[in-house]
Amino acid sequence: AEGMVGQLLRTMYGTEDASRIWGETWPQHLKKIGIDLGVASRALFASKKIKGLCHGDDFCIVGKIDAVTEFNKMMEEAFDVRVTGLVGFGTKYAKQLTILNRTVSIDDDNDCVYLEADHKHVKQLLSDLGLEKAKSSTTPRVKLTQGEHDVVEASPLLDAAGATQYRSGAMRCKYLE
Repeated sequence: AEGMVGQLLRTMYGTEDASRIWGETWPQHLKKIGIDLGVASRALFASKKIKGLCHGDDFCIVGKIDAVTEFNKMMEEAFDVRVTGLVGFGTKYAKQLTILNRTVSIDDDNDCVYLEADHKHVKQLLSDLGLEKAKSSTTPRVKLTQGEHDVVEASPLLDAAGATQYRSGAMRCKYLE
């Protein structure tokens, strides 16, 4: 009714505190069910049977089907779970799945798994660096002469905008790995 205010008793998806509370909640649950969090990044986790990562509220798990099924059941004890798909070797699994805008493909014939990054990052890098019309090179790096090296070393530091562009580009390159 008009003039009334309600108080949320739980966090709600999209509210300001939801991300922070989710970031505190899921790691506690994984620890409770016997899964170790990564030391360098808690987004990575593992047990004897599975390895995985969490990105926001998306989980990607690697393991044998019984271990993955067990993980899903343990997560369903505390959260609403929706399985996007399963990829794997053998005839009963999908051969391709897109997760976090990356394509995971299975090649049964060569016993390989391929991970392909989102192409929009390549296009954005080329645009940010003004290289859309640049010609390709068969040599990825040319060894600098001592004089060229000295010129690079003596160049001024980047301004704030240049430093931001460098960090952004470096992270896009890292994502493409």
